[in-house]
Amino acid sequence: MNNSLFRLTILSGSIGLILTACNSGSSSTTTTGPVAQALPASYQCLPSNLPTGTNSSKIAYAGNCSVESATETNNLQKMAVALEKYNPQNNQFPESGFYNNCSGTPIQYNSNTGVTFVLTAAHCVIGTTTPKPAGAPTTAANINTYVESLGHNQAWIYQGTNAAPLSLDQLNAQILAVYVPSQYCQGAAYNYLDDEGIYLCGDDSNISYMNGDFAVLKVQTQLGKSVTVASNIKLAPSNLNLISTKTNLLVLGYGTTNPNGTIDSENSLNSKLNYINTQYFGTNSYGTWSGSMTIMNGYLFNNIYYGLICNGDSGGGDFAWDGSNWNLVGVHSWGQIANSSISPVGMNCGVYSQTYVANASADVRQFNSWISNVLNNDNQTTGCADLGSAYACAAGTGK
Repeated sequence: MNNSLFRLTILSGSIGLILTACNSGSSSTTTTGPVAQALPASYQCLPSNLPTGTNSSKIAYAGNCSVESATETNNLQKMAVALEKYNPQNNQFPESGFYNNCSGTPIQYNSNTGVTFVLTAAHCVIGTTTPKPAGAPTTAANINTYVESLGHNQAWIYQGTNAAPLSLDQLNAQILAVYVPSQYCQGAAYNYLDDEGIYLCGDDSNISYMNGDFAVLKVQTQLGKSVTVASNIKLAPSNLNLISTKTNLLVLGYGTTNPNGTIDSENSLNSKLNYINTQYFGTNSYGTWSGSMTIMNGYLFNNIYYGLICNGDSGGGDFAWDGSNWNLVGVHSWGQIANSSISPVGMNCGVYSQTYVANASADVRQFNSWISNVLNNDNQTTGCADLGSAYACAAGTGK
């Protein structure tokens, strides 16, 4: 869908958890602090019917990893939301209504103000008709959440297992404020994307420009609705250790799946919330790929790497288990397309190869203080708190 980076290729769980050692990459640089533990069995869902061969791509290896049929469906639903965008009926959308555009994670509820904070990807809320030169910070003018089209804006949140098509009264909450790191894409210009006048980060030539690809949303529920935060979720501490090829992550998203495994980038819509397990490969670099403040991840099976993140999964969470809590360690950010470049839009997910296939998430551990500052110091019911120059913030209401 427009303006979305990744959607998770959701896979079924008939293969046992394979932990295969690799000969490249980097793990977390810390040597002290907590270490991520094995995932609980009831949260495991792994790929099956994987394609074989080298250097090819398929959109998905979709199976039965849907949240609505999972053993832990109630808790998994609380670990994700969909960012919604209104679309008219056309060849892509069977009927007019709100459709899932990106994913996110509810992380904290403020009982004093009645608002909930959600983490998503910065590129999910960036892209207006306002360009930005290289070297300049991202500002509120670059946030597109409150830009109207066809009488609606993108300031809407849904929580549940089936995110589209929805009417306005089926949406759970409206977005009151959007915080983005001003450092996001600071090194690159915002380049013109398409005829809609959208500008996005860079030209894919330097993925380090995408560091800080996350955003904090302040949302308020609609009358009679709720957005629930899972009781066992927390921001990962900066010293949480992930071990390359040994740590497995739980990831969620409303992204595209295609059980037929075609390579058509104009893939079928998916509105369902799905989950999958990925392997952590390294922080900031792995194989021939490197980023900045990122977690490199994917799936390695029988010496073949599989990219699991797809369009619409952008902003969804990567969770590490510490024995009692789900630690949000990453936010889905970017991935590899079939020609071995990377893309923030329209990628052919499901790339696979005998060399590492790039999937990366913004590393929440490295931004723990930035995020905590919003959660702890925005005590306003509406609008943006003044948190300093490191924060770009836009405020409004859903329309």
